[in-house]
Amino acid sequence: MIKLLARVSDLHKSEFENALRQINHVAAGTGLKQYTTYSRIWEYPWAWFQLEKFKQKSLKLLDIGSELSPFPWFLVSQGFDVTLSDVTADYWPVWKGVGRKLNLNVAKGTFDAQRLNLPTGSIDIYLSISVVEHVPNKAKVIAEAARSLRPGGLLVLTFDICEPDMGMTFPEWNGRALTMKEFDDLFRDSTWFEPGIWEIDWNIQDIPDYLAWHRTTAPHHNYVTGAAVLRRNNSEWKESDLERYLRVSKEKSRTLYSVSRTYARRGVTKARMRITRTIKTTLSKTRGADLDSLETLPDSPDLFRVYRDWEKHPELERKPGGWIYNKNFYSDYLTVGGASQAIFHEALKFCRGRGVDIGAGFWPLPGATSVDTARGPGLGSGISDFADGSLDYIFSSHCLEHIDDWERELDQWLRKLRIDGVVFLYLPHPSCEIWHPGSPFVGSEHKWIPEPAVIKQALSERGCKLIKFDDGPDAMQSFYVCAEKQSEGH
Repeated sequence: MIKLLARVSDLHKSEFENALRQINHVAAGTGLKQYTTYSRIWEYPWAWFQLEKFKQKSLKLLDIGSELSPFPWFLVSQGFDVTLSDVTADYWPVWKGVGRKLNLNVAKGTFDAQRLNLPTGSIDIYLSISVVEHVPNKAKVIAEAARSLRPGGLLVLTFDICEPDMGMTFPEWNGRALTMKEFDDLFRDSTWFEPGIWEIDWNIQDIPDYLAWHRTTAPHHNYVTGAAVLRRNNSEWKESDLERYLRVSKEKSRTLYSVSRTYARRGVTKARMRITRTIKTTLSKTRGADLDSLETLPDSPDLFRVYRDWEKHPELERKPGGWIYNKNFYSDYLTVGGASQAIFHEALKFCRGRGVDIGAGFWPLPGATSVDTARGPGLGSGISDFADGSLDYIFSSHCLEHIDDWERELDQWLRKLRIDGVVFLYLPHPSCEIWHPGSPFVGSEHKWIPEPAVIKQALSERGCKLIKFDDGPDAMQSFYVCAEKQSEGH
């Protein structure tokens, strides 16, 4: 039984550095995240030290909230039988590609930590890295962990700790972190784990140094990190047949819906057929005529203008309907422009009144005034043309990644919004490598890689309240954040 707060001094230990290096190595070239800062660089090595003694034993391990973490994949490479999970199936296609690249096998689940679609007593280890703070019913999370663990199984978890009396804060958009007392009370009231963890003293002497370091990793990281290991006791979990049936039926239905939605959104057949039909029609009209090449025609699609260069590029391989880049297939519909059309239906729920579409190109949001420096109906206009506080909304799709000093630009955009005005940002997902700076598809046009957490943090710091977001990736390999301006921010 272990309970402690993270220590910044651990980060300088060779064993922590070596473990993190091994974990990040698994992620290289896969689309998984690699970590060089904030609490994960302590959490992952610490969790590995708790699990290392069990490697190569094929123990069944459930990783809650896997997303794009490299850690569960590292555990698979160390001989654990891992089930990846998240609340939706959005990451399943990514996980499939990672498994293929690494030649590793994992099970997948769409699990709500408050109601797991797992048989009682079916796993050896329940692993939770900074998930508890994001879930409303924390007691239910612990109860479900107990139900799914076999007697004697291990609960290994890290979590955010926020002590307001010590001047700590935790952003509302990120959930609600526990206090040290609240964590202790979760297990004081539980009859499913070995008793006494609440009697272990917290190492509060390490708080000042860790908190000072954690604040440097992001402005909103004004809290600390806790960790614990508990063993499931031998009490038998009793569940009626009806309770089991209702639990399993509900979760299976949720899984079926989520998986179907994910793969439907990623469907490319219709887009592929449209592109092929457009090219064939154009070719049939020009066959035998003495015309310039397609890419020189007025307003030719982006794909026409760059196709010849891409076809010759050594990093690209042409396949029917798209390209292979870094061993991943990317459909043509991702490269012809107009990504914004994939999110219009959602954006129009919030973008009402007088507003602008910044970087609209040829595909402005219906009802918005187009603003663009390069092309389309808004050519030559700029956000500076609008008075401060004059707009009801600002919509922008795949624009901020083109701007070096994007934070300064975002400040300017938000000044044009009235209080209670809406900003809706649609951006390329970090897992989509064709949009990374330096790729054959964007070259130097993209200056940085937007990440959902970074965008949400930037808006929160600028006096905006998050209304809705989807961290993606969606069918357009993108994510969105919608927020309401509540103050003048910066």
